[in-house]
Order: sequence, then structure tokens, then C-alpha cells
Amino acid sequence: MLELNIEISKFIHPRKLLPVLLAPVLLPAAVATARADPLVAPPRYAVTVVGGIGSVAYDVNLHGVVVGQLAAGDTSHAFVYADGTLRDLDTGEGAASAARHVNDHGQVVGSIWSADSGRGNGFLYEGGSLNRLDGSFSAYGINNSGTITGSFGVAGADGFAYSHAYSYAGGVYTDAGTLIEEAGSYGYAINDTGAITGAAEWARGGNWPTNVILYQDGVLSDLGGFAGPWAYGYSINDAGHVVGSGTIENIGGNLYPRRALLYADGVLQNLGSLAADADSMAYDINNLGQIVGSAVTDGGLHGFLYEDGAMVDLNALIDPAAGWTIRDAQAINDVAQIAGTACKGELCYAVRLDLVSQVPEPGSWAMAGIGLGVVALARRRGRAAASSA
Repeated sequence: MLELNIEISKFIHPRKLLPVLLAPVLLPAAVATARADPLVAPPRYAVTVVGGIGSVAYDVNLHGVVVGQLAAGDTSHAFVYADGTLRDLDTGEGAASAARHVNDHGQVVGSIWSADSGRGNGFLYEGGSLNRLDGSFSAYGINNSGTITGSFGVAGADGFAYSHAYSYAGGVYTDAGTLIEEAGSYGYAINDTGAITGAAEWARGGNWPTNVILYQDGVLSDLGGFAGPWAYGYSINDAGHVVGSGTIENIGGNLYPRRALLYADGVLQNLGSLAADADSMAYDINNLGQIVGSAVTDGGLHGFLYEDGAMVDLNALIDPAAGWTIRDAQAINDVAQIAGTACKGELCYAVRLDLVSQVPEPGSWAMAGIGLGVVALARRRGRAAASSA
């Protein structure tokens, strides 16, 4: 049940440049406009739609390949978007599925839920083939060496099967263990050194509270949480920095607000939120230390980018005239492309946010140069004609 709650929380989970003026007579007007409003910054990101209505993007690799989940009638299908092409990873069994992570070699992991039992099973998609990971409940992360993490079932002494975080490589599962006996742990991400983060239950009881965990070199460590009972590690970069979310103190009525968290250099940090006393969740961190996630604002749930010690609403970094609202940011790669969900009105789509170049295309500069050359030539000819007269 805990794992289901985590999944729900992750669900709740263009380019604007001045027009290129080819006619040289219009160039002075463009310069005048720029001087008249020097404080207006151009957008940083453009929105690229990668899925249909109701789709969700969960990850983007270094080459801009996006994976996620498509709405498919009464169910959902994992998808891969690469080079402008969307591929539906429908198993043909009537089962629901979601692709959660893609490494830089294009290997994709995710989960399938049986149409009959609803039981989860991890999968690996590579080379055009989708294969179930027998024995797993889920697959959430894969590093560039092809090592996978997720959760699988381990029988407890009380006869129940508990979810344990695992590392999977070469057809072999390695159990990451748990913080206490007969309790659960969950692997959500793995970095290129093989370190895994996720969550593990630290006490028994009706709500099974969790803390952020780090599994490295065969040792499971408890990274803790905030004052509230639940904390999760959703991503880890190659420096071992972990991001996720944790609940803070009870504000009454068994309500525990969530805050984006960062664990780095032995310190667990509350990253705050976009609005006072509002929920926030950090979902990914790249190797540059940039963090993305989602936070509640007066306008609803918005995606954010956290860098240089500040959390910025992604909607402030796109062209408002395009009509998009960035509701969710799930992943950021090392060239700062972001995967998430954006909406126009009530219709929402999986998207990739691509950095907008602040420098005109080479062709634009060339055309502007040609235009200025024509103006200069005309002026020289005019002066020559006047002197000869």
C-alpha cells in the first residue's frame, strides 16, 4: 500500500526570440525596441510535446530521449520518444505499464501491472525488445552500466512477502536489505557508481513511516528525514547527492506538509517551496547539481528548477504567449533538458523543455550581415553619385 501511495504522489505530481528581420530597413526598429525594454528577459526554455493528451514524462537521457506513460483508454502504456518519434511499448496483454528511467545508451526500465492480478513486474526494454524482470515487483532506475534498481519480494518470518530494494546486474539480484526486520525498502534511483537511493520503513505501525536510504558498497544507510514520519529519496547523482521529499511537523488533523529535500555532504536540507507553507517535492538532480520537481503555488501545482540556492517556477522561464503551464518536472539531464508535464487549459501532455539559444542562428546572422552590407554599399554609391554631381 505504501508503494501505491508513492506512485500517486508522483502523478500529482516556442522558442521566443525577436523575429529575425531580414529586410535591413527594419533592423533599426528592432534595435530601438530592444533598447526601449531592456529588462525583459527572453525565455530560457521552449516546450516540445512528446506524448498525447493525458501522457506523463518521467525521464530524459543525455541525448534527449524521453520515457513515460501514455493514456490508453482505460489503462496506460509505457512509451519512448526519440528523434521525433513516439513508440508505444504496449505489451498486448491488456496490462498497464509505465517507463520510469532511460540511460544514455537507450536502455529503458519500468513496470507492468497484470490485468488479472494487478501485481507489478519490472521490465527492461532494449534493442526493440521488452523483457520482464522475473521476480521483481518494479524497476525504477538503471545506470549507464545497465545495473537496475527497484523492489522485489522477500519472505518474512511472519509469512508475508515484503518489498526490498535491490540491485540487478548480469541476471542476479542483490538484496539491499531493510532498516528493521519484516519491513519494506524501495530502490528508486541508481547512479553510475552503483549507489542506490530510495526509502525504507523504520518502524512498524499502521502508517509504516519511511526514511531516505542510501545503499552503497553492500551497506544500507539511513539518511533520515524531517520532523514528519515519511521521507523518500527519488534521485541520486554521481557525486552521491540525493533529492526527494520529506514531511515536516504535523500542522493539525494528522496533516504533514511535504518539502523538497537535498542530502549532500552529510547534511539533509529543506529546499523550501514556491509558496509559503506549501508542499514541494524534488524528483531529480543532475551532475551539475541542478534539481527539478513540483511545488504547490496559488495557481496550482507547478514545476520548478532549483539552482544556485534558489527555487524558480519553470513557468517564469518559458514564453507566456505560448499558453503552457508547466505542472510537473520529473527529470533533468546534464545538458539541462527537463522532462515533465505541461497543460493548455484542461489538456495535459508529456513534454520536454529544451534550452533556447540566446544567439541567433548562424543563417540569421549571415542574412543580417548581408542586409547591413547592402545598406553600406547603397550609402557609398549615394555619396559617390553626390560627389560626381
